[in-house]
This record gives sequence, structure tokens and C-alpha cells, in this order.
Amino acid sequence: MFKKLYHWTLSLAESPRATFALGTVSFAESSFFPIPPDVILLPMALAKPQRALFYALICTLTSVAGGILGYAIGWFLWDPWVQNIFFSLGWGGHIATIKTAYAQWGWAFILIKGLTPIPYKIVTILSGALDYNFALFVILSLITRGARFFLLAGLLNKFAGPIKTYIDEFRWTVARVAFTLALISCATIAGAWIFEAFGYLPCELCLKQRIAYYIGVPLAVVTTLLASKNIPAARALLYASALLWFGSALFGVYHSGVEWGFWPGPTACTGSGASASDMDMFMKQLQTTQVVQCDKVAIRIFGLSLAGWNAVISSVLCTLSILGVRSKTI
Repeated sequence: MFKKLYHWTLSLAESPRATFALGTVSFAESSFFPIPPDVILLPMALAKPQRALFYALICTLTSVAGGILGYAIGWFLWDPWVQNIFFSLGWGGHIATIKTAYAQWGWAFILIKGLTPIPYKIVTILSGALDYNFALFVILSLITRGARFFLLAGLLNKFAGPIKTYIDEFRWTVARVAFTLALISCATIAGAWIFEAFGYLPCELCLKQRIAYYIGVPLAVVTTLLASKNIPAARALLYASALLWFGSALFGVYHSGVEWGFWPGPTACTGSGASASDMDMFMKQLQTTQVVQCDKVAIRIFGLSLAGWNAVISSVLCTLSILGVRSKTI
């Protein structure tokens, strides 16, 4: 899929519409469009590395211009439209805290966010909604977006040749798929533990969804080791991996449906807790254990609950497993 996009954008780079398309996506991404300009900037800069810095300039100017539109959206449409979006993302209970912090640390927030792949529209809309100094907002946006795009363009200008060679010769092998599965699944379960450490306690269905990762991580590690020794059994393990992640994706969809009220879930859904050894300990646990309902969303990230993200990630892992099974090379 990436190669098709890569070759399509390489041909787009030869078109007179290339610069316009890049600028349009960069402008829209800063205010309402979900896809970052990097998706087009990367292949275009690889196709014409001598123009990479020019493409970075286009991205910077149009991104800041789109950021001004995002600022206006936050300014004029905060109540009720933008405010409702923040509530849907799970940030509603933190608005007052954000306003207080933004008054003092808004400059740092703009500079840091502008350098990251996190959607810049969050910064632009929030800055307008919180009435941040407009002139300072534009200056900071020019600095942070310029640094992001020119750094990327500079690297592509210097290393375009080796990168193009790697992409052209890249093939999904069983070993590469298994190693990627191990990395993604390990990072996902680690993320779940981090959220729990910050107070987002798991419900019963959340804990059951983790079982796939407790199986999937060692399965991917074993598959990687077998594939590195060119043992055919590695491909068979990817069949098992595909089934595992398919089931995990279905479980995530089921839990998301419970959260949205599409169908009923368990009535007595609680988080993890240690078993009581006597009546006194049992009574103490009743007083201290927090009950976590399966139909209540602890946090939403870009509109999806953690169960929703599990469905998405598991679907990606299932797709990767199938790619590995179909690969001709171990």
C-alpha cells in the first residue's frame, strides 16, 4: 500500500499540480483536515530532493495560514461547537485547568506541538478558543512549523538516495512482519499499563482484551527467532497470530459497542483486585476498591476509547500477520 502511494506521489511530483496539492493539504491540516502534509511532502522530496527546501517553505507558509483559520474557528465557534468537540475527545473535565496553564505556558505548548506529528489543529483551535495573543501565535507558528518542515526537508535532501533505494528494495518478509508485530503489540500493552498507572483503571472487558497481548507478544518474539533461522514453522505461527488479532479486533468492537450502548455488556464489571484472605480484608477491599463499569468510557483519544483503539490496532496487527503469511520470503 505504501509503495503504491509512494509511486503515485512520485508521479505527482512531476505534475504542475504538485505544489498546489501540497499547499492545500498543509493548509487544511492546520484547521480541519486529518491527514498531515508529510504524507505528500515525503515522497515529493524524495522524488525531487533538490526542491525539498522549497517544498518545506510551501508547507510552512500554508500551514501557518491554515493555522490562522484554525485560530478563527476556535475564536468564533468555541461555544458550543468546538467546546463539544473537546468533550467528545474526553477533555471536557480539564478545560478550566487547560485555560489556566495556557495563559502562562501557551508559548511552550505551541512550539512543542508544532514540532510533533500530533495534529496541529489542536493547537490552532485551542489558541483561538483561549484568546491567546494572535501576533505571538503567528510568530511562534512560523518558528515551530518552519523548524519541523525544514528539518525534515534537509534530511531528505541529504539522504534521498539511500532512502529511495531502501524503499524500492523493501519486502515484507516473515521475520520483518513478526518483529513489527512484537514492537507494536509490546508498545500497546505498555501504553495500557501507563494509562492504568495514571488512574484510568481497567474494567473486566479491558482486562480480558489484554490477554491477546500477553499471548501475542511472546508469540511474535518466537516467530521472529524462528524466522531469523529460516525455520518454516515461523509462517505457521503467523497464521495463529492472524487469528489471534482478528479475535482481539472483534473483542474491541464488542466492547466499543457496549460503551456506545449498541448492545448490553456485563452487569457487574470491575477492575482488578487482590483476593481477600479473611473477612476483615474483604471489608477493607469493599471500602477501597473502585468499581469500573464496562459501559463507561474512562478516556477518549481523538474520539476513540481505549477499546476502540484496541480494535484499530488489532486490525492492523491482523493485516500485518496476513501479509507475512503471504510473503514468499521467510
